[in-house]
Parts: sequence; C-alpha cells; structure tokens
Amino acid sequence: MTVAKAKKELSRFLGRKPLEPFFVVLKDGKRLEVTRRLQLGFGYSQFGYVESMQGPVFQRPLRDIVSVEDGDSELEGSSEGRAVTIEQLRATQKAQPFLPFTLHLADGRSYRIDHPDFISSHPQGRTIIVYKAGMNGDLEILDLLLVVCIEVHKSDESRRKRKGA
Repeated sequence: MTVAKAKKELSRFLGRKPLEPFFVVLKDGKRLEVTRRLQLGFGYSQFGYVESMQGPVFQRPLRDIVSVEDGDSELEGSSEGRAVTIEQLRATQKAQPFLPFTLHLADGRSYRIDHPDFISSHPQGRTIIVYKAGMNGDLEILDLLLVVCIEVHKSDESRRKRKGA
C-alpha cells in the first residue's frame, strides 16, 4: 500500500461516526486493533499507535501498512484474544441506528441483544446485565472480561425484524 493510500484509508476509518473498531495490518504480520480515535494518529510519513491508555506509544512509517480492515471481519474478537472493552460494548449499544448484536463469551455461551434496553452495565464497566427475552424478567449478570467478541448483525433479516417491530 502506498503512503497516500494508507493516509486515505486511515482517514476514512477514523472518520466513521460512530467509530467502528478496525485493524491496521503491517508488513511484519502484526494486526493493530483500533477501538478509540485517540489510539492512532498519523502525519506526513509516520503514524503513532498506543495499545492501551497505560501502554507505550510507538511510531512506524506509513509505508509499513499493508491494509486497513473492518474490525467485524473476524468473529473471534481481537487479534490477541483480549476481552471486549466497555467502550466497545457501549458504542455498539448506543449506535444509531441500533443493530442487533450477539455477545460471545469465552466459555462458548452467547447472548443475542435485539434492543439497546436489553443490556446495561455498571458505571465502572466491569459487570454487565443481559435481560433475556420474554415477560418473566429473567436476566444474567456477567463479568465483562468473559466477553470475547461482539457480533453485529448487519443482515437483511435483522433490518426486517426492526422494521416490523
């Protein structure tokens, strides 16, 4: 990928509202996951990336970028198996228009969320509550660290269900 194309792609992905997670793939095979706008920045010929708020910032030449890919291209979550962050969950829940999504847990369980009111989180973000469909008030209290992937349903089927509701 040329430097000009890398800049164009990074601008396009960083400019999406709301920001959807994406990956920057480097020549050495590394996949950098971007989930927040301030996590990646670029200039004339270099880009800077910080993995977490406490992590170190590293700079690389833009010519090292092979591709920029949607974050939903992998069902298994982040490239290194890390848990989903509260920021990712809240962004998915508050997306406009809302799209149904499924939370996949490390133990293989999954929970489909068909409406933003069917999930809530503790203000500190460690615990989430999933309200199950039905009138009996069933719910599950989950540790967010168990959530390894958010699968957003962008199919025609989920759009038809929302329109008919």
